[in-house]
Amino acid sequence: MNACILAAMSRRAAPALYQHQRRVVMADTDAAGVIYFGCVFSWHEAAMQEWLHNAGHPIGKLLAEGYANPAVHSEADYTYPLRVGDEITVQLRPGKVGTRSFELVAEGWLGEILAVRVLVVYVWAHLATADGQGFRSANLPPWLLKALAVEVDAGQR
Repeated sequence: MNACILAAMSRRAAPALYQHQRRVVMADTDAAGVIYFGCVFSWHEAAMQEWLHNAGHPIGKLLAEGYANPAVHSEADYTYPLRVGDEITVQLRPGKVGTRSFELVAEGWLGEILAVRVLVVYVWAHLATADGQGFRSANLPPWLLKALAVEVDAGQR
């Protein structure tokens, strides 16, 4: 097994922030019949938004209150081919947490097989302009730190 799979499997023992089942549908696949590389980012986004909603802070409410969490980095590892009809479990877990940014990792599991891992780095921000087009980074709020259930790494921004 490669190091990515082993590392992800060891993290699976920790509780997920959010988890749901989904079926791979035709819209998720490419001409070769396997998942299209870009679809997993929407899976991550959906899990993140459901987690925020369940934590009492749906994204629409945050935006209306003048806050946002723009993504500043994303990456994905594809470790097993997923095909139409595969039923997977998507689990959202915290990654590194700094004072102004945090990582969320979404893993797609086909039974006991890690098929995909998506990492996204978010920055916590105030909407700096009335039209919502500008951002100003800010410290993560206490509710978010509690929802992430992790200690802040002061070395991370």
